[in-house]
Amino acid sequence: EERALLDRWALAELHRLTQQVTEAMDSYDATGATRPIQNYVEALSNWYVRLSRRRFWKGEGDSDKAGAYATLYQCLVTIAKLLAPTMPFLSEAMYRNLVASMDKSAPESVHLALWPEYDQALIDQTLLDEMALVRHLVSLGLAARNNNQEDGKLAPIGVRQPLASAMFSLRTSQESEVVSRYSELIRDELNVKQVGTLDQADSVISYVLNPLPAQLGRKYGKDFPRVQKALREGEQDDVRAWAQALQAGQTITVSIDGDSFEVTPEECEVKQQAAAGFSVAEERGYLAAVDVNLTEELVQEGLAREVVRRIQTLRRDAGFEIDDHIEATYTATGRLAEAIARFQETIRTETLASTLVEGAAGDGFHTAEFLPSEDSKADNSIRGDALTLGIKRVER
Repeated sequence: EERALLDRWALAELHRLTQQVTEAMDSYDATGATRPIQNYVEALSNWYVRLSRRRFWKGEGDSDKAGAYATLYQCLVTIAKLLAPTMPFLSEAMYRNLVASMDKSAPESVHLALWPEYDQALIDQTLLDEMALVRHLVSLGLAARNNNQEDGKLAPIGVRQPLASAMFSLRTSQESEVVSRYSELIRDELNVKQVGTLDQADSVISYVLNPLPAQLGRKYGKDFPRVQKALREGEQDDVRAWAQALQAGQTITVSIDGDSFEVTPEECEVKQQAAAGFSVAEERGYLAAVDVNLTEELVQEGLAREVVRRIQTLRRDAGFEIDDHIEATYTATGRLAEAIARFQETIRTETLASTLVEGAAGDGFHTAEFLPSEDSKADNSIRGDALTLGIKRVER
């Protein structure tokens, strides 16, 4: 109970995983004993570790940092033991790295260690359900970023570009409370400044139904024009309900002057139209809308994050350890220079840079140059501005 919420979730999932694998092993179910491990490792890597990066990196050794390391260690050791029957060599390498080389009193091999036991009391189903909802909403928010359009063409917005807000249309008031409690986590994952809920999704999206004459016309003959008009020109609340049902693969019933007509998903095309300034994504009754209006400050912060990525890549290419502190230099042009000056402290913190100085790199620095390119997605370009970086490890 002293651990962070994210740690408690990782451990709840770990104990549920141990229960699943144990029961599958007892039933000689090889698939059931292995596939859940894959799913858990993906969640641990792409959710827990990514969200805990700042906790791992921060300099002070407080209980929050200790909790993150202790939780990840427990997860990895347990995974090694759960994998032992089906991936004996990988699990042995993990175990010797994590346990046998550190604790001389522990069994020297994972195959001599006891099978892990699960604690039912730690499988917090409420926490698991809440986090599953949050992960789904984050996935929708990322999809909304990718759905952005400019001049009728798809123009995805990368996650390193901060946005003003993300709003969600939910099913229940209880889910709105979950969004409020986990708002900081959702903000960080979607890289937005504000998270909220929508009372009416109509403010950010509208629906257009296009009945297909080849299918529906053949089905209803002379009644087809009536059905077509009802679907195209109905009240937006009705159209929205019909659209969501069709998207979910359900057949809808349209009532016209006492007559009922059934329409299947194959007989009617559903089109979404986001309101100006928004990009949306919808699935299973949930909707995410992100504000795609970019202020100058947001653009500059996005540029600063691009600089962070390139410094991190340069650190990796130079062979630095993840916790090595560095000295950094830079030269930049245009808006990029303004962005670095404005967000210098953020860049330093994110890259463990003790200093970030404008000017040419001296002797002993690892350097990289990024030149302007007409292709904004080119790896050597940052939106048309030039950048030169230099980094040097600070000796301990």
